[in-house]
Amino acid sequence: MGVAFSDASAFDAFWCETLLEAAGLVPEFRIAPAIEAFPGTRLAELEGYREAAYRRIGGRRHRAGTDVRALVEAHRAAFGCMDAE
Repeated sequence: MGVAFSDASAFDAFWCETLLEAAGLVPEFRIAPAIEAFPGTRLAELEGYREAAYRRIGGRRHRAGTDVRALVEAHRAAFGCMDAE
């Protein structure tokens, strides 16, 4: 089973399950809290990485594209991969 990471996992899981059920589909993934993608990182550290990422990339928060970009940038910063695309 695959994993999708979310900074609002309970909310996203509810809507994803609702949509998949309405479409008659069975999920082949689970939605997990974003912190699970940051092993060894405290929540406060993750928030710091995310805040810095939002400042770098701009855009509106709580929009899928911006939130995903910020989470990817935070992961790169946390694990020293800032030059990766």
